[in-house]
Amino acid sequence: MGKRIIALFLAVFKGILLTGATMMVLGCSNNQPVAEIESKPIYQEELDQFMGLMCLLHPSLEHEMEDPGNVDQIKGELLRLLIEVKLIQKEMSQLDLEPSREEVEEQTHRLDKILSERCGKEVSKILRENNIPKDTLTNLAKHESNQYHLLNYLSRDISEEELGAYIEENTKYFQKPSKVVAYHLAVSDEAKAKSLKVRLEQLEGEKAIKEFCEEIEEDPKVKEINRLSPLFRENLVISPEFTEMLFALEPGDTGGPVSTPEDYHLARVIESVPERNLASEEMKKEAYQIIKRRRFKEHLQSLWHDTEIKFYR
Repeated sequence: MGKRIIALFLAVFKGILLTGATMMVLGCSNNQPVAEIESKPIYQEELDQFMGLMCLLHPSLEHEMEDPGNVDQIKGELLRLLIEVKLIQKEMSQLDLEPSREEVEEQTHRLDKILSERCGKEVSKILRENNIPKDTLTNLAKHESNQYHLLNYLSRDISEEELGAYIEENTKYFQKPSKVVAYHLAVSDEAKAKSLKVRLEQLEGEKAIKEFCEEIEEDPKVKEINRLSPLFRENLVISPEFTEMLFALEPGDTGGPVSTPEDYHLARVIESVPERNLASEEMKKEAYQIIKRRRFKEHLQSLWHDTEIKFYR
């Protein structure tokens, strides 16, 4: 489910444990509850309507549900999403943070536009044909506004000290790794690799290098040409010797051949970017977003934990 489009809604909620939720087993028809939130039931009909709307908004979800093996998992995840919609709505009411009518109308209009463009019909007709009440669409639009306001509310007191402490504790996350942008050639024959290196060293300018690569592309001894690949030290798996050679070169230099059990490798460096730390303001902005998302996730987890929720299957 992580790769499905619904992940747009679930991304900040991944990994939340449904602590305190009680599982019960019951058969479900449209007028039977599938879950309860503090004794208020969610009926199968409401879940079906919500699921229908999500499938209309995200056709790939409907396609995945054509596989019977996916249906129960998707239904379960959509039920949890529907519960989260209700939990956040309740929280917003208690905090007196509900979005304005104008905001909800704007989000509703955005969803209307998506539906009409994908289905080629008026939204009222789409909803009617699929037995989806307009309120289901409006509630989803309101949920998007609720999330935005709750995120901002929970992050309202993030201080400079908290940002600084987070950056200090997680320095590695604020570093941009060194990289080399280079042409990389893998050649099966050592003599051929040496002769190609001589020719590469004589070339000036990227146009000449590109034409050279096109010329030798059909040579059976040239097994691979990677044109202007951004190569990162930690991702290189050719060999330690090739990595050290590559990152020791300056722009315009040609290195190799470096041998591996199967091939001989050459590299012509175009650009070299050393490792650097993000600027102070960049780090603060990134740390702010990370802390903001973390606070939201923790708050949502506490809502799950502190609310009496029952599931019926």
